Amino acid sequence: MDTEELYSEVMVAYKPECRYLRNCRIDENSIEGGLSLHECCYLEPGCRKTHLYVSELVIIYEQMLSVYLADFFINKKSMVTPETFFEQVLEQRLFAAKVDMRFKAQIVNAEFSGRLESELRADRRGRYTFVKTLTLDEGKQAAVGHFIVDLRGVDQLLSPPAVQGSHANGGS
Repeated sequence: MDTEELYSEVMVAYKPECRYLRNCRIDENSIEGGLSLHECCYLEPGCRKTHLYVSELVIIYEQMLSVYLADFFINKKSMVTPETFFEQVLEQRLFAAKVDMRFKAQIVNAEFSGRLESELRADRRGRYTFVKTLTLDEGKQAAVGHFIVDLRGVDQLLSPPAVQGSHANGGS
């Protein structure tokens, strides 16, 4: 699946007013996106302030993370079908171990950019640990998360999980 198809498949789960990620580009270890928040999905119209709240940062993080992981497991690793990823992995096998957020300055919500960088920390027999760093508007707001994707027991794996002890950096 190309990036646009992955993006569309992820975003279909969100109400139109909650689709903050407007477009994206994926490279080897990151995803960059154009973001916009013209209408808040949980506040009454007219009550909107001009900056992001924590809940919106979490939604943006989740949208960028979902598109990146879809690309990683479907395209880069060729481990699962799109159906298996969206029905099993994304819904049942993705766990946030820790998330830290940092707010240095407010972001005007009309148009801004974001970058989610990814580091695969461990790959142990179908259990993947990632550290994901999201930076918005050149560092005004950021979030760092440790996520686990557990593919053990997932139906229809296309390629076998890596052997015990292999690491992204090539060593133990």
